[in-house]
Amino acid sequence: MKFTEIFEKYWDNLIIGIIAGIVLYYGLEIKSGLRSALYIFLLGLFLVLIYTFFVWAGKRYNWNKNFIGFFKKINFRKFDPKLLVSCYLFFLSIIIFSLISLLLNSFKLLHPLITILGVLFSSLIIFILFMLQKSPKENINTISLFLVLVTLVMIGLVIYISLPSEPKGINLDHLDTKFNFYVINNEINKQDLDKYVFEADKIWNKYNISVLINKTYYVNINLSDKERAILYSKGNNETECWEEGYMDLINRITNNSPNESIIFVSGGENAGRGSLCGHSFAIFRHDKISYLNLTFRDLTGRNLAHEIGHIFGLIHPEDHYKLNLMTDSHKLFYKSHYLSQKQVDLIANNIKNKPLDNEKQ
Repeated sequence: MKFTEIFEKYWDNLIIGIIAGIVLYYGLEIKSGLRSALYIFLLGLFLVLIYTFFVWAGKRYNWNKNFIGFFKKINFRKFDPKLLVSCYLFFLSIIIFSLISLLLNSFKLLHPLITILGVLFSSLIIFILFMLQKSPKENINTISLFLVLVTLVMIGLVIYISLPSEPKGINLDHLDTKFNFYVINNEINKQDLDKYVFEADKIWNKYNISVLINKTYYVNINLSDKERAILYSKGNNETECWEEGYMDLINRITNNSPNESIIFVSGGENAGRGSLCGHSFAIFRHDKISYLNLTFRDLTGRNLAHEIGHIFGLIHPEDHYKLNLMTDSHKLFYKSHYLSQKQVDLIANNIKNKPLDNEKQ
């Protein structure tokens, strides 16, 4: 049996196997219990329905004659322009679907149920469109349309799931909070620092909170690449606070100051760190998306506001699919400033109850 005959006979099984593998990969993040049982049930239903769809769609198209045969006997002098466009759209739809899926998954936004529902909705739409046609014909565009629809539905579901489920929090009492800023080895100029503080202050002003600079210290200190990496990686628990001289580095930079402190230092994989080891300090660096010296997106100011949230006592929400200032999943696409009422109340109480700077000295 020739390869083309094998492909034409079993291509639908190959595709369903690939899709099943992708869905199972996403499903690994589902915990045990009722959610896991629901997921297994939906996965089984999903596989049955999508297999039926691909068998139906595949039998309507002669792959060996119209698609594989096109590349075997290609003749640019005598080619069918419509078939060429169809093949181009087919590959383009695969590329778009793959890139969008990988991008959403890299930011942990592609919930497994989004994939399942995207495929189910798209299959249903194509089937309805087929039923409405008066004289349906064999067409590779059926699969191309399917992939495009899946991509659009997934994007739509990601946006829908990302929307907050409750109104934005409100703080009626205006609150001021001051920070000492420490700039390591002049790694950021005053103009940029003021710009990022202004952007962070603008975000917190939405909640009637002002972010002010108490003092700016320009610290000249010799930090190795390893020490910079330590600043952006350690401090996740009490044990790490004193590993590899983590707090010794912080105290060297801030001169053991007990005041709220923000340190600008380059290096490290994280865009920032905040409120670690029981101390009110944050670390941040430039976070720009640039190409050929052109900056397409500068996230530094938003990251500073995020790290200040940690100093105020906020943690990363468990539901990282929702838009939130304390979630980094969406920031490449949308700089969310949303905080719930519970988060705002926690911040306000912590600021009101903190000791004054002169009481800390």
